[in-house]
Amino acid sequence: VWAAMQRPRWVPKVFLTEAEVFFVFRLRSGEDRDYVAGFVGDEVREPIRIPHAFWFARSDRNPSLMILDLTEGRIKEVKQ
Repeated sequence: VWAAMQRPRWVPKVFLTEAEVFFVFRLRSGEDRDYVAGFVGDEVREPIRIPHAFWFARSDRNPSLMILDLTEGRIKEVKQ
């Protein structure tokens, strides 16, 4: 099952606690970033400033900042 939401803090915790993989795109609200950080890690509290980037997190590890490289047409990890 795939789910996408614009306001993650309104999603009941039961849905997020059962997820194994998260793709977290730019969240403008600090409250949304704080809520999602409770499930994937503190790194998502930092605003994403790179175009076409997102946080990728598995439930068993810290999130990695990923970017869609439009010149190569693939997703790559951003070294911070």
